[in-house]
Amino acid sequence: MSCVGIVVEFNPFHNGHLYLIDKAREVTGADFVVVVMSGNYVQRGGPAFIDKYSRARACLENGVDLVIELPVYYATASAEYFASGAISLLDNLGIVDYIAFGSECGNQEDLHDISAILSGEPEEFKRTLKECLSRGMTFPSARVQALLHCAATEKKASFAEILSSPNNILSIEYLKALSKRNSKITPVSIPRIGAGYHDEALSSCYSSATSIRRHILSGSDTHILKDCMPPVSYNILSESMKRTGPIVENDFSSILGEKILLTSAAWLSDYFDVSDEIARRMENNRYSFINYNQFTSLLKTRDITEAHVRRALLHILLGIRRNKVEACIQEDYVSYIRILGFKKASSSLLTLLKEKTKLPIITKTADAFEYLGPNGRIMFEDGLNADHLYRLIAMDRSETLLPNEFTNGLVIL
Repeated sequence: MSCVGIVVEFNPFHNGHLYLIDKAREVTGADFVVVVMSGNYVQRGGPAFIDKYSRARACLENGVDLVIELPVYYATASAEYFASGAISLLDNLGIVDYIAFGSECGNQEDLHDISAILSGEPEEFKRTLKECLSRGMTFPSARVQALLHCAATEKKASFAEILSSPNNILSIEYLKALSKRNSKITPVSIPRIGAGYHDEALSSCYSSATSIRRHILSGSDTHILKDCMPPVSYNILSESMKRTGPIVENDFSSILGEKILLTSAAWLSDYFDVSDEIARRMENNRYSFINYNQFTSLLKTRDITEAHVRRALLHILLGIRRNKVEACIQEDYVSYIRILGFKKASSSLLTLLKEKTKLPIITKTADAFEYLGPNGRIMFEDGLNADHLYRLIAMDRSETLLPNEFTNGLVIL
């Protein structure tokens, strides 16, 4: 019995995601597909468009056997921490033979070569990185330049193209994390088809999640989305839009604005991803805060990327502090497995998981703290608080009482 793992956001689930699942099963010959999915907040530094239980149901309706939540500490982090947390979770399951990931690069050898340089960090790489940072380059840009400086001449052009894509960057980080752990999980790169990650225009069949979200937010007719989403995913999305509408950053503006207004730079810099420079800019611009998105644009600079600012603001909003995340990383990133849903027909996979993993498996929120150590309890509690906040916003949008994390059961098909 073999199993392939996929790390996803599915925000929302579209035809390209279905292609990835089907192709991963086909290429690996796996009997089961396990998904590690971001919860109610995602890596771009904001809330998920629709809630995690709706997205878990879309997974299971479209060929996934088991859905496990990626803790909020890593789901909202930079590519390196996002990938490291996800790989640690997959590795600790004890049942995963492969990890499949979508990338624009069809050359897995190049991805491995890049990950080897970034993992090994030769002296030439470190020196060039330091020089680029001293010239005021952002860390992502400086790292690219340092990598290209170390690459063979005939590889520079292809490496530069690979590093221009978010999916390729995540693929490299998965490979780095597997290598650092000396994991036995076999990586499989699935070439992405259709629209690019950031493409904003809908296409006839394979549209990006970005373009789907933008289309909905524009107020345009959503029936056109039937062409780029599996029918059941379209229905789940439609139900969610009727119930709460899309959950977006600006829904959290008042809560975030209050925190920025009442917190000094010294305290702001305690939060994960908040550098001293970002904290000072927040303090200096606090009286110019209008809303979440406007403040993000106000804070970004040539040296501080918008993605970095978004993650910093989100961690302040959710109360995620640097020392908490670092303590969990030192304990191998994850200390529990939180199941969001599974297929009844795949119950043998759950039986195998219980036999193989050394981590506690959480299926009922009320029982979780009984099984967790100190850092696990802190991580789980921060995740719960983040979910409660998401629910609060969703209820404000729907004007309806919604299930909470103690009453919302697993998604079982």
